[in-house]
Amino acid sequence: MWDTMDKPTEAYTYEPLPPPSQGRTIRLLVLDVLTDEADDENAPLTASIETHPLASAPPYDAISYVWGDDPLDAWLPLTIACRGKFSTVPISPNLDWALRRSRSHVRGTSSRIWIWADAVCINQTDIAERSAQVAFMGAIFSSARRVFVCVGDPPTEKADAAVAKLVKVATFLQNAEPDEAGEQARITADVLLHSRVSWWTALNEFLCRPWFKRVWVIQEVGLAKDPLVLYGRKSFGYRETMRTVSWAGTQELMLYGLANLLIHSEWPDWTLTKSERTFYDLLDHGSMLSCRDPRDRVYAFLGHPLARRQDSSCEEDRPIIIPDYSKSLGELYLEVTELCLRMVGLRALVAVEHTEKSLVDGYPSWVTRWHINNKRNNILHLPKQLFAAGGPDHTACVPHIEGALLRLSGAIADTLWRCFQIQLTGIDSPLSVNSPFGISFLNNARDPATYVGLVDMTALLTSENTLRMYRDAPTLIEALAVTLCGGIPRDLSSQIPVQGLLQLMSPSAMRRLQLDPTTLGSTSVLMYLRLLAGKCYGRVFAVTEMGRYCLVPRLARPGDEVCVIRGIDVPFITRTDGTRRVLIEEAYVHGLMQEEAMDMIAKGKLVEQELTIQ
Repeated sequence: MWDTMDKPTEAYTYEPLPPPSQGRTIRLLVLDVLTDEADDENAPLTASIETHPLASAPPYDAISYVWGDDPLDAWLPLTIACRGKFSTVPISPNLDWALRRSRSHVRGTSSRIWIWADAVCINQTDIAERSAQVAFMGAIFSSARRVFVCVGDPPTEKADAAVAKLVKVATFLQNAEPDEAGEQARITADVLLHSRVSWWTALNEFLCRPWFKRVWVIQEVGLAKDPLVLYGRKSFGYRETMRTVSWAGTQELMLYGLANLLIHSEWPDWTLTKSERTFYDLLDHGSMLSCRDPRDRVYAFLGHPLARRQDSSCEEDRPIIIPDYSKSLGELYLEVTELCLRMVGLRALVAVEHTEKSLVDGYPSWVTRWHINNKRNNILHLPKQLFAAGGPDHTACVPHIEGALLRLSGAIADTLWRCFQIQLTGIDSPLSVNSPFGISFLNNARDPATYVGLVDMTALLTSENTLRMYRDAPTLIEALAVTLCGGIPRDLSSQIPVQGLLQLMSPSAMRRLQLDPTTLGSTSVLMYLRLLAGKCYGRVFAVTEMGRYCLVPRLARPGDEVCVIRGIDVPFITRTDGTRRVLIEEAYVHGLMQEEAMDMIAKGKLVEQELTIQ
């Protein structure tokens, strides 16, 4: 095409789409595919743009990719042919890679390919159009013939081939027939997987690619018929890859340190209609993902069936929230929080996180700011954790909203006395028994404040008022071990936290505490460190005035209240400033996780009151 025209210099001008009242309409990029003899790597991208009703659009492929943070002057021109004239649309280097890789994938089968890519097919400068298209983005991806998951080139040579081989072998291993031949093949494959450390290293590199951190991709692959990963020069199934990641987490292979991709591994297929989870759970699991516009932390999930409601006056279902980019972030978060409180009850408050700035941003403290991500996991982590701090009846307290006020029923069970910052060493890298890892605590009582090791911290605790709750060293160690990992998951032995913590001490230190260092296994510390990494990140260790051990938000400070709310499974940290009580975040408080506060209320040892959160 370049031989028959001059290089275009004019920017492409979008023609308005028909109004939404006339039905769903999309633009499609018609990308020219080169012949087998052409230089596919360096040839310019040329295309045209067509407009089609979604219901009658030609078979098209949708691209799932990362926009990237490249400056605009690094963007590349995409040549668009329209009515005999040529103009350009600037596209990011990542989209340029995705279009070239998609083009090469179909080369030899067609002279052109219909592509849907958001940056080109939506006029990004038209807020009304952008809002309207986002409202049915899920339908765009679910209607696509294929969805190409464009991850980019691998960071190391041949890593793409290693991941493709690993997924193939692991998929075979999971599907092996239970007969004799199948068992022999399974053993062979199992040995192969455990011996190929380079494969697992390559998989971890793959899972750390920017694509996995983007919020929009969850919807894009979740609604796809069969998403196909394009990684380097290789291609393989996305869902097979996620099944491999989930399966590896149940094996010793978890010790290779695979990236934590809960949102990907637990929500890989949105086409499955039955789910015990809710739209709130989807938002919560996706809160650590990134996006350019923080409103997309909500809008990016509206294509999920859990986010749809049937309108009796219309044949098409509608999202439970209508995308509106003219709405402020605070207005959107308030709307979503009120919706989640109606949807799942008081459990919705578990997602609340804060910074010092957000506590004074003018919006109620009980509103979830989905762009604030201080922690990796909630203390209330269903279904593996089973707490009942506020009693077993989740309907016992109905949230009552009056403007900016949230009225609840509960009790102030304790007050924070001292807080210690936690420092974890070597836990985010692949673990082995020889890894340099550890845990230390910032002792603010020293001048200057310094980090102390686990043994010194234990000695400090035995010399202070915590012995009111924990009378001897073994009891103290057990309480400390369980608190630091935020409780014991139901599928884990109750001895793992204690054994894991003890292995972080030297044998001589254990003997000084009258503990037996000879009863430990090497696996315990690795499993325990994984629990620490999941729960200590973004939190601090605290001791209350009553001597209880806690895992509390980093924002917490001495004098903050330990609040148990009727109907919520975990305690919360609240702060009273004059007449205003604000909600800080959920917490783990040893000795208050299983109805103890409710029992004290029943016995008259605690006073239940109306708690007004602002």
